[in-house]
This record gives sequence, structure tokens and C-alpha cells, in this order.
Amino acid sequence: MTPRDIAAAVTEWARHEDNVRVAILTSSRADPTWAVDELSDYDIELFVRDLEPFLEGDAWLHTFGEILVKDPYKPELTEVTITSRPDGSRQVEGNAGSMVIFTDGERIDFGIMLVSALEDDLQTHGGYFNDMGYRVLLDKDGWTSGAIAPTYRQFDTKPPTEEEFLQVVHGFWWDITYVAKCLYRDQVFLGQRMLNTLRHGPFLSVVSWHLGMLNGWRNNPGALGKNLKEQLAPQLWSELEVTFAGPDAQDNARAMFKMAEIFGRLASDVADHVGHKYPNEIDRGVTAYLTRIQAMTSRTKP
Repeated sequence: MTPRDIAAAVTEWARHEDNVRVAILTSSRADPTWAVDELSDYDIELFVRDLEPFLEGDAWLHTFGEILVKDPYKPELTEVTITSRPDGSRQVEGNAGSMVIFTDGERIDFGIMLVSALEDDLQTHGGYFNDMGYRVLLDKDGWTSGAIAPTYRQFDTKPPTEEEFLQVVHGFWWDITYVAKCLYRDQVFLGQRMLNTLRHGPFLSVVSWHLGMLNGWRNNPGALGKNLKEQLAPQLWSELEVTFAGPDAQDNARAMFKMAEIFGRLASDVADHVGHKYPNEIDRGVTAYLTRIQAMTSRTKP
């Protein structure tokens, strides 16, 4: 694939669209702390006077290339809010954006909002605010003149409150019992779904907290843990790899027990670090329960 300067293409298009007042590049391509590659998408926010033209069709997207696939498949308004104007009428606000991959491989994730959405930033922060990072591509009316410089720390891991910690820990030890039951019933499809739900839920939370604990709470695991491999110590990453399994029931059982062991160890360390109490009795009790069910599974399904 030959890369194109998508930001420049969108800027040039927006310059000639009177409805579009502000265009801003955000996220990884506007964050100097993250490396980008040829598959990195362009996250672009458009602030417009009227959303209706973007809900009537998607012909405008073809300005940027031949479409391979997009989501949503037809224009729609999301994140809808309805407010009342001083004259008593209603104003419907939302996001008319679309995510698009073009046949040459370039991808744009458009967020399209009314310019009035910028007023919230002005009232709350004193100017446009996006701590993920941003680069103003076009501003026809000076909306971003008082923009707040990003710190790029918006998605750093935060130390858990006691309530957050206990919700995650108790949720993990409850949900993992379903994995053992699924393996006993030879329901590997559902069992793997439960393992993955745990992995991207409470397990990811504890691994992220563990990283935060070690790095002064200045780590960002990325969406669904996409940055974990480069952030974790190699030994711990090797252990995490064992929590992934194929279709074999025994392999899934090993993954379940390894996930439980890592979770308990890291969660206990986090609890000690932040001053919370880790429920060791639940850890030991549920692990014993999983062991009993696995023994039943081994007897019935050699």
C-alpha cells in the first residue's frame, strides 16, 4: 500500500465545504508519544453547522477514495442528546460520524458533531480539550484559539478505589466458575467466550493496575490491552500467553487455572500497594472449587 496524506486531503475538502467549520486530527497520529505505522487510522473530528447532510447519504465519503467497508453501513446519528432552545424548540445533537476503510488500505474514523458541541469545552475547560492529543487542521471561525494543550495522560491507569478493586476481584472469582462448568459440559465455545470476557474485563484491569503500580500510574495499556506485550516484563508476558487456548479441553483448563493464578498473585500485590484487603479466602475457595470440577471432568471425559 502506498500511503496518502489523508489529513491534507480532508483539510482541502473541508476548506471548500461551508458547512464544515472545524477539522481536528486526534488520537495516535496526533500523539508524539505513540508510534504509528501504515495501518494506523486517521481519527478526525469535524464540527459542522448542520448534521443533516451527513445523514442523508455517504456520497461525500467517496471524495477520499473507493470504499472497501464502513461502519455503520448506513448513515446514522449516535450519542444523541436533545436540548431545549430559548424559543422552546428542540435541538438534537449527536455524532453523525462514520468509520471507513478504503480499497487502498487507508482508514478514517470520522466524528461529526455540531459546532455547538465546542461550547461545552469552552465552558468546562476554557477551550477545545482533547488530552489524547490533537492537531487542528482547519478552523474557520477561531473556535480553537484558546485550545488546551494536551498532556497525553488521559488514559493512564488510575489506582483503584477500594470499591472498584473489590468489584473487579469478586466479579472475576464469580465468573471464572462458569469456565469450569462449560468444560465439564463440553461447551468449549461458551467456555472460551467466558475466558475472553474475563481476559478483557477483570483480568485486564488487574494487569493494568499492576503495571500502574510499577510505573507510578503513568502506563496506558491501550484499548482492550493492545499495548500490554510491549509494557509487561517478558517473563510475565510469557505467563499470560498460557491463558490463551485452542479447542482442546485440557488446554482450556490449563488456561483457566493459569489465569486464576496470575490474577490472584497480581491482585494481591496491588492490594498491598494501594492499601486494600485482598480476599484470600475467596481466592483459595474458588480455586479449590475449580479443581474439584476439573477432577470430575477428567473422570467423565478421559
